Amino acid sequence: MCLILTSAHAGLAQAQAPIPEEQTNPHFPQEFLEDYEEPWLRYQKDAPKQEREFIPPTEESLKRTQEQVQAFDCGTVTDVPRIECEALVALYESTNGAGWTDNTN
Repeated sequence: MCLILTSAHAGLAQAQAPIPEEQTNPHFPQEFLEDYEEPWLRYQKDAPKQEREFIPPTEESLKRTQEQVQAFDCGTVTDVPRIECEALVALYESTNGAGWTDNTN
């Protein structure tokens, strides 16, 4: 009896092969584990706490955002799919884009 595997079956058989122990349980030197710390965690520990203040949007910025959203047409955009354009416009509207303090790039 002869067993013939097509490429699809061979790929499936290969994908189901068990992963060797050394690939699932990496061994790091103990000194690495003791000294290792994520850079963002280090920054978070050292950074002074910043108090945030909520500044409500002005009526002018809310009105300007609504005007910009209503005047914008995702049908004219060719750089991104329409659904992505609409999502970006919704984000801009829901976060009062005209009132952003940093709107570069």
